[in-house]
Amino acid sequence: MSFRARLALVAAAAVALAVVAASGVVYVVVRDELDSSVDDSLRDSMDQITSEGPFHIGERPPQLGVFGGYPQIVRADGVVPGTGQLQLPVDARTIQVARGEHGTFLTDTHAGGTHIRVITFRYREIPGFAIQVARSLEETDRALDRIKWLLIVIAFGGILVAAGLGLVVARAALAPVRRLTEATETVTATGDLSERIDAGGRDEIRRLASSFKAMLGAIAESTQA
Repeated sequence: MSFRARLALVAAAAVALAVVAASGVVYVVVRDELDSSVDDSLRDSMDQITSEGPFHIGERPPQLGVFGGYPQIVRADGVVPGTGQLQLPVDARTIQVARGEHGTFLTDTHAGGTHIRVITFRYREIPGFAIQVARSLEETDRALDRIKWLLIVIAFGGILVAAGLGLVVARAALAPVRRLTEATETVTATGDLSERIDAGGRDEIRRLASSFKAMLGAIAESTQA
């Protein structure tokens, strides 16, 4: 592999890493924002239930609608009275909340084949019971899936653009080196010590070209002597 190809590959790899890292950060930020929105909605539902006053245990908590969440009562022994069409999972922490041994918590789980987010809290008006409010995460998951594939496409496009720009930059950066190489090959082939190279700028390539010219001059003087 030529030096120009290696230089282009390094430049493309650096840009690709930056693009991938930026895409990952964007995905995490968007996911956190969506999760935070769902959590805020569930906390609002909790506040709505706790502010509406007591209700009979045989009944379901106040119906919150599709966007408000799906409510469920859990007794301290893990029994769910008045179970509807969908029963939310009950774990040890839920029972601890009903017993007053654990505070309010949020968790991800599945119910009826649906990915849901659940908030579990103790209903102060009815000791020995906990209330769960669930909200589907299907819409959030679909949004994140679309964003993920969009970021993958953007990252792939960025890598291709980086590779192309890397080749262009490498070609431009190595142009003085190419001219110096051609001059060296010409001197080797013809023995003409008057061959010179003009390298503009004030960088290392310019210094190398100046050293090359000085060397040819010294060799020419030595040959004449």
